[in-house]
Amino acid sequence: MPTEIIPQSISQYVQKNFPNVFVKEIKKRRSGYDVEISNGLDLEFNKQGKFIRIDD
Repeated sequence: MPTEIIPQSISQYVQKNFPNVFVKEIKKRRSGYDVEISNGLDLEFNKQGKFIRIDD
């Protein structure tokens, strides 16, 4: 996924907390973003790109 379409705060969070992992898919929702990373986890971020939780 092109890094320029990923909000910077989300990209930085993934790089810091999940080294050697990349964003596979990102979906923008009303309340924020759903992000799937290459290790299979789904992460939720608010509209400002602040991490909320791991979605299971």
